Amino acid sequence: MDFRRKFEFGLAWRTILFVAAILLVIAAAQTPGIRAGLVVAALIAVGALASLWEFIRRTNFLVSRFVESVRFEDYSQRFSDPSGGGFDVLGRTLDHALASLQARHEAETAEVRYLSAIVDDAPSALLALDANGGSERWATLVLSLFSPVTSLAFDDESVFAADIAGGLYRLDAADGKRRWSYQLNEVVLRSSPVVSGSSLLLGLSDGRLVALDTASGHLVWQSAPSPGLVGTIALASDAVLAVKGGREAGLIAFEHDPDGELVDIPSPTELDAGTTVTRWTLAALIVFAIAFVPGMWANRRWGTAGWIQGDDDDLDRDPEREEAP
Repeated sequence: MDFRRKFEFGLAWRTILFVAAILLVIAAAQTPGIRAGLVVAALIAVGALASLWEFIRRTNFLVSRFVESVRFEDYSQRFSDPSGGGFDVLGRTLDHALASLQARHEAETAEVRYLSAIVDDAPSALLALDANGGSERWATLVLSLFSPVTSLAFDDESVFAADIAGGLYRLDAADGKRRWSYQLNEVVLRSSPVVSGSSLLLGLSDGRLVALDTASGHLVWQSAPSPGLVGTIALASDAVLAVKGGREAGLIAFEHDPDGELVDIPSPTELDAGTTVTRWTLAALIVFAIAFVPGMWANRRWGTAGWIQGDDDDLDRDPEREEAP
């Protein structure tokens, strides 16, 4: 409120001064014989306009700096201005507001990190209950929690589930045994897996729609990332429909591309024995080369230092090296 009063007062007297200067210029222009007075009145009007312009520009500059700081989360900016005119009050107010936003941002960031740690480290159980008595038939652990707005998918013999951290699982419907799992390493908030023929579809928070082979559990197709998550999926006769989030939220459709090619990408957590052995062998050869070759060179360079050349070009023992310690 203090800044508001000072700002209104400063704006009012500068505006009144400018209007008065304009009236003085008009009066001087209409009065013959006082050309010097006209010049003085014009200078006063120019000065009043410059003062009014600088006052408004300065206020807008401080406010725009504050908005940009909030927009880019740059909480290191300071707006204190000891020059008076209400700008000292405005500067302190903006500093206080920015400090409050910084404290709130840090608290929210810490909470998000805490919840992310819980999501990443807390396993969750998928339970199957008997439809008649409600007794537990089986329970299977997965690596993370489930989003409360997602559901499961089924075929004749399997249950498909996606956890919130991007883990996709195929479980045996009879006993809950895990057939395969694929770690997509992307958050799944609003998309549930959908079985389409031999493929399992799922939407991700980075805007991708992915398809996995239900038999092998390998990734066979994925769309390009785009702003806004992919949510609920529905199947049509010739297209796949999905809810799209973000600024351009709405429905999107994917259709079959006859010229497209499928891929066969295993989960990043799946052990490839051939590749693993090759990598370990290559690493062992590199370590051996680093350790053995310099050792051989050092042995050739200094290992025969205990031998000297005799007069008859024969190798004799060096007496100094043969002395007992």
